[in-house]
Amino acid sequence: MNPSSEYKVALDPESSSAENPNEFPIPSQVNGPFMNLNALSTADLSAELARRQKATSKLEKQRDKLLAQIEAIEADLAKLGRQPSRTPRGGGAAVSGAGPRKRPKNELTLADALAGCAELGAVVSPQEAVDLVLKNGYKSSSATFGGQVANALAKHPQFKKRGRAQYERCK
Repeated sequence: MNPSSEYKVALDPESSSAENPNEFPIPSQVNGPFMNLNALSTADLSAELARRQKATSKLEKQRDKLLAQIEAIEADLAKLGRQPSRTPRGGGAAVSGAGPRKRPKNELTLADALAGCAELGAVVSPQEAVDLVLKNGYKSSSATFGGQVANALAKHPQFKKRGRAQYERCK
């Protein structure tokens, strides 16, 4: 959708109706997409700039009122013990749920948990290793946990690659 398509075209500042705040003149659309500004008089350009500045300050006041309402609502939510779902000034994306995601805490690193789960001499695939560490209490909320396990198996000195997606626990 073209951002300017929701506004009506009017060159005369007095011709815009007060009941429709989205009625802004867009001189570039009067004679096609590329209008020659030399066709407008200086008075017309000055009037258009003044009208747009007035409209801008009205929109800024409206925005400030809405932001004040949002901040009041966020304060009420905080009093009720709920974390705000986004920053009061709109600086971040809205997050579903009650607050930021909690990262699980584990006593061991993933590599150490892998070494502790696999018996000496055992050959495991990354998927088997995922099942082992999760079964032994390792916590992860990662969407790519399998990839992290495969990477840890490949880099950990206690595992040697024995074939495609096959790692032997040694040492």
